[in-house]
Amino acid sequence: MLNHVFDIGDAGVNQALQGINPFHLELFLNKQKVEMSSIKQWKQSLDLKKATHTTSFIIPGKAEVRYTITALRNLPYSGLIEVEVKALDQIQMQCFNQMDIPNSYIDVRKRLVEANVGLDGGKEMILQAEALSAQKAHKVVYNSVSYN
Repeated sequence: MLNHVFDIGDAGVNQALQGINPFHLELFLNKQKVEMSSIKQWKQSLDLKKATHTTSFIIPGKAEVRYTITALRNLPYSGLIEVEVKALDQIQMQCFNQMDIPNSYIDVRKRLVEANVGLDGGKEMILQAEALSAQKAHKVVYNSVSYN
């Protein structure tokens, strides 16, 4: 949910907008998608002091995975996700980050932008999405930067 962002819903009643999910990660090991049925020892923990939510699990014989989502308290509506994969055997890994954009949004636009970062001339790719709320009262924008 987007905090304090409302649009007119059914019957003219204000309703909070559902946000764009920037953390829809998909992991493939040896060209097979990792799904709940293929994992063991799934654990989650929440640390309110550090504003983190950590999930860990094992894909038997392939890898140990741990990811932590951190709320960036000084940047409203922002978060950071860190993914760690430890190979237990030789594996081929692919990871994709997609955006879940609720169907209630209209005029959805996605683009990939290259940006200069740092003084060393490094470049990063920024995945951007923007969409209008159903009644066109608000434009919601999402940016995702991937670091190696």
